[in-house]
Amino acid sequence: MNYEVLHNDFLYGAYRTRKFTDIYPSVDAFEEDYNDNGIPTTISSASIRTLFYLLYARYGNDHISSSDETRFKYNLFSIVFSKGPTWEKKLEV
Repeated sequence: MNYEVLHNDFLYGAYRTRKFTDIYPSVDAFEEDYNDNGIPTTISSASIRTLFYLLYARYGNDHISSSDETRFKYNLFSIVFSKGPTWEKKLEV
């Protein structure tokens, strides 16, 4: 990619990275990525949908801090893998 395209605010406005909502425009896209990313799923479908809406409310219009979107997704889903079951049990209580 040439320098001029990167620095003319052409790709993503004034940012180099896309927003959370650009990567996950719907709960279905988020759930599909969650189920197909290769990391074992540890929380229920209802909880992953709730998690999406919580993330959307907090980070929806925020740009991700990584230019590698695949790495961002794996990082996100590894956190869900390690912390999700505890969070889900707390919701039950």
